[in-house]
Amino acid sequence: MIQDTVVMLNQKIHEGKRILVEDCSSSLMDVDFGVYPYTDSFNTTTGAVCTGLGVPEEAIETTIGVFSVVSMIQ
Repeated sequence: MIQDTVVMLNQKIHEGKRILVEDCSSSLMDVDFGVYPYTDSFNTTTGAVCTGLGVPEEAIETTIGVFSVVSMIQ
């Protein structure tokens, strides 16, 4: 089944359903705010839910950020 995901997501939001969106890229790879030349071709920050998925900003209730630290101490 092929469906317009923007319409589907907004229907589910209006029905009161909760949607989990996950991205595995770091914010330093963001196409607008990343560190060139190590950027990706899309936005990786929370705003990408609005621009990439068509979810309205007021529909976002919770944002959870997970990060890791890599130590290069020798």
